[in-house]
Amino acid sequence: MDKNKIFPWFVCTALLLSIYFLGFANPLQPQSLTLRQKETKQKSSYITNLAEKTIKLLVSKQFSRVAADFTPDEKKILTVKRLNEAWALMTSGSGPFIKITHIVTAKEIITKKFEYSITTVTCQFKNSYLQIQIAFNHENKISGLHFIPVFSSGYRSLSYVNLHLFREKKVILGKGKYKVHGTLSLPNGKGRFPAVILISGSGPMDQDETIGINKPFLNIAYGLASRGIAVLRYDKPTEEHPGDFSPVPADMTVKQEYMIDAEAAISYLKSIKQIAQNKIFLLGHSEGGMVIPRIAKHNPQIAGLIFMAAPIHILQDTAQQESYMISQTHYKTKIAKEMALLQVRTLKTEIKELDSGNANIMPPEILGVPVGYWLDLRQHNPAKITVTLKQPVLVLQGGKDYQVTSADFNLWEKELRSKKNAEFKFYPNLDHLFMKISGKIGPSNYNRPGHVAKAVIQELANWVKTHS
Repeated sequence: MDKNKIFPWFVCTALLLSIYFLGFANPLQPQSLTLRQKETKQKSSYITNLAEKTIKLLVSKQFSRVAADFTPDEKKILTVKRLNEAWALMTSGSGPFIKITHIVTAKEIITKKFEYSITTVTCQFKNSYLQIQIAFNHENKISGLHFIPVFSSGYRSLSYVNLHLFREKKVILGKGKYKVHGTLSLPNGKGRFPAVILISGSGPMDQDETIGINKPFLNIAYGLASRGIAVLRYDKPTEEHPGDFSPVPADMTVKQEYMIDAEAAISYLKSIKQIAQNKIFLLGHSEGGMVIPRIAKHNPQIAGLIFMAAPIHILQDTAQQESYMISQTHYKTKIAKEMALLQVRTLKTEIKELDSGNANIMPPEILGVPVGYWLDLRQHNPAKITVTLKQPVLVLQGGKDYQVTSADFNLWEKELRSKKNAEFKFYPNLDHLFMKISGKIGPSNYNRPGHVAKAVIQELANWVKTHS
């Protein structure tokens, strides 16, 4: 696994449909602003035309012609066969292609290391919409494809969503390399509404927390906004500014990954007159659940905390997850399985070295992330911080979650047993995304269309209103 792409690897698995290879080269030479603006405009128009051509080839299933425009690295990652499979899966049940409804002008991104342009094309099919993000390098070769399902008829048919009961506002939070885009889902009416800030799991996550073809944060935002609760979700800086966070900076900590933008989100909601400023809640999923106690500790005005599939010891959970996946995988050779087992043993050894507190034996990095990041997490036990907070707490867990298991849930119950305003809810048939699954448990479930269970949405809404 490419260590430059691992940013804490916990939820992140090798998902066929989330391929975004950013292997670009050669930063630009300085130019005059006027010349730069003219060239940018011309290039945007040219890139837009290339994007339209790519969409037409995809729709006509000319995958070999699409792949012919890939960079050499992208050809290794996304073969013609895989592209065919990805397109078939993403358009399954969508019906015939109708038209391109919108093309976002190619946005040129320049960092110290990379130069590339991204065009987002929204395509309308008979039964749904699909966004396709295409990344072009400085030679106008395709260096990444990202398929994003949006506003399908399925959302309109979800029993817990009523799109007529709320509106959405695009927002920008933070500044510099922590400047991120987000969306505020605001119920209709004058307010003042309680609000929930969604804090996503590990790795570069968009505001919908897109994992495979599922979008749990979009489900939660729509479900709660349909019940009179405002929801703010936003892209992580590691998603929005990949050039600044890949490879992971040596001084990276939870503060840079989570807390700076969370503080900006809290400040933003306080500026909205329709929001009840003393009724702002934090909801953290997966690793996001590990960090919300620290955010609340620095912001005592937070009204409550919601933990969804939150680990207490993330590295140990990762080792357990790896062991489970090995037990569920069929290896072609004995050597391949032994190599996989060796990686798990190495991880467990590194965890012991980290837990020793002895800097002389600690590895420089674990899972491709500098050891300082893990030390920062280790020094702030989320359960021990939570038990000291006065705010009410809700802990939710799925019984078919192979990443964060019932062992974590039981540990939360044990650690918070003295906290009178802590509540716990266990869903035996739900996975890490709080979606119902059938068959074998594993990452392949994330590529099956699903949605956060209605019972979870109702539980969240009832709890927030009870404490508002």
